[in-house]
Amino acid sequence: MRPLNLLYVDDDPDMHDLAGAALALDPEMTITFASSGEEALSILSRFHPDGVLLDLVMPGMDGLTVLEEMRKMPGHAETPVVFVTGHSHAVTLQELRALGGKGAVTKPFDPRFLAKNVRMFLGA
Repeated sequence: MRPLNLLYVDDDPDMHDLAGAALALDPEMTITFASSGEEALSILSRFHPDGVLLDLVMPGMDGLTVLEEMRKMPGHAETPVVFVTGHSHAVTLQELRALGGKGAVTKPFDPRFLAKNVRMFLGA
């Protein structure tokens, strides 16, 4: 397995803790966290991760808006995105892929399989 640097974007600090612990099960993953869309875009202005885990529903700037703005940034037109959502019924996986997502993880997720699923979606 190759090392992966990821950006995890979610407004819920409990999800940061859970995802951080789950992704740490893969010793080849390094995770940077952002608590809002605005913070994510600021981080992405100076960081080029191997992939972004992006919550769809956040106050202020939602995940789809973050993705749209991210795609305009130098070096991020093709950065892989995996959506994280508790609202899987609102947007289908097919719609998310059409928007440029590599896949989606539904909350609550099983922490034992998060890293494996992320690697599968990113082809890593």
